[in-house]
Amino acid sequence: MITTDDFKKTCDYRSVGEPEALAITAMVDSAKKAMFEKLIKKHNQGWHGWDDPDNLPILKNKLAEHIMKDFTPDNMIDIMNLAAMIRNQLI
Repeated sequence: MITTDDFKKTCDYRSVGEPEALAITAMVDSAKKAMFEKLIKKHNQGWHGWDDPDNLPILKNKLAEHIMKDFTPDNMIDIMNLAAMIRNQLI
């Protein structure tokens, strides 16, 4: 787990905002890597249609289903990917 404590100075002094911004960057980079790896894996298995507006209701239902499951690391990646696919269609 990434926290702001991972970015404290050796003297335990925290510059205002610096460790927080570094921790946020590390957290997002970690999530992005996991999301990308899972999406490429599914792409290579033949999954497609994430960008088809006709599939938006399906994506929303899948997101709701995944939210109701246990919050495992793998399931959380699915939730982030589904949310990203839905967001992509809404922007």
